[in-house]
Amino acid sequence: MNPTWAERLARRMVGWYPRRWRERYAEEILEVLDQHQVSVRTVVNLAANAAATRLDPAYRPATSATLRRFLRTGAALLATVAAMPAAFVGVQLAFGEETEFGMTGAHGLAVSGDGRLVATSSGASRVRLWNITDPRHPMLLSHFDAGTTLAVSPDAHTLAVIGKRVTLWNITDPTRPARAAALPEYTRHASAMAFAPDSRSLAVGYHGGVLVYDVTDPARPRSLTPPPRQPADDSSHDIGPSQFSPDGRLLAIKSGGSDQVTLWSLADRSAPRSLTTVVFGHDEPPFGDLAFSPDGATLATATVHGHLTLWNVTDPASPTVASSMDDGPVGPAPDATVGSVLAFSLDGRTLSSVLGSVRSVRWDVTDRTRCRHVDDLTRADAGPGSFMLTPDGRALVSAAHGADTLHVWTL
Repeated sequence: MNPTWAERLARRMVGWYPRRWRERYAEEILEVLDQHQVSVRTVVNLAANAAATRLDPAYRPATSATLRRFLRTGAALLATVAAMPAAFVGVQLAFGEETEFGMTGAHGLAVSGDGRLVATSSGASRVRLWNITDPRHPMLLSHFDAGTTLAVSPDAHTLAVIGKRVTLWNITDPTRPARAAALPEYTRHASAMAFAPDSRSLAVGYHGGVLVYDVTDPARPRSLTPPPRQPADDSSHDIGPSQFSPDGRLLAIKSGGSDQVTLWSLADRSAPRSLTTVVFGHDEPPFGDLAFSPDGATLATATVHGHLTLWNVTDPASPTVASSMDDGPVGPAPDATVGSVLAFSLDGRTLSSVLGSVRSVRWDVTDRTRCRHVDDLTRADAGPGSFMLTPDGRALVSAAHGADTLHVWTL
């Protein structure tokens, strides 16, 4: 099959990167392009990142001040053009990232309880903090190396990051994050984290169990649970998203075969107790989401294909299905690595779900047994990446893999 004009132009853009960059990364990028559906946006992002790379002192040869100004202006213009096709209300910020793996994009996201602060991770360990108080004009506040999996405390004062181990960062001033402390070395095997609603405790999912730390003072974290007996990597217990109930007494963690949620009692933080495990995905691919209603009486779960279930967890030891809904397919089935995300409105009457960062659906769940479809919005230009809803369900934050791009859409 003959390459399209966009594919030909994209490959030519790779040749415009500095020679030292091409020697290290060009082969990998060309392989990615061969497996990627190249669009105008792909070409524009490659061009913008090429201009930014030429301005990087690590790659820049002796360049005149005039040419540097031209490159900066061109990069800004290209980034603006790349943002114009957005279907939702929002803005796109593009930033190139070079790591030992080549060009890579953002893959970790966390949002503060008030929905104003976003943390993203990309590359091998680069973390960025953003202010999205104005969704049309997100502001990059700071960046530093820490890890990949992220959790932001509800009060936005502490950031937990899984890297070589779990580290805690003081982000009271997000423009000047400071490493506060590191948890024990074995926490590098953790795969999920959640802060309690009061921000004073951090639960760390660890291969089928839960470790709890008192992080009232992030500089002096205190373990509330004994260390695991066998602190070793064991992929048979991989887990995913986790969330505390609003009263902080219950913790829900995706576990086991990825289509299960385990409910833990954390009434006694020193002795987490597994209450029950529910199966909601029916052997579907992983990466669905979960969310507690504001009153804590309902747990919503979602599969990668948009099947939603509302569970009555008034008795968390014996949850029952209140109702189920189906967002339905949006064109081709979304990539299994994309998944779906959920969030209740602050009054608990509306549930928002986003499937594959493509389609946002709102449900009236005032009557948990008779949910009613309200409306939906389809985004035409979505690509693979990490995404999540703000806690109030009013905005979607999306970080694209291919171009290190942050999007914010109000729903």
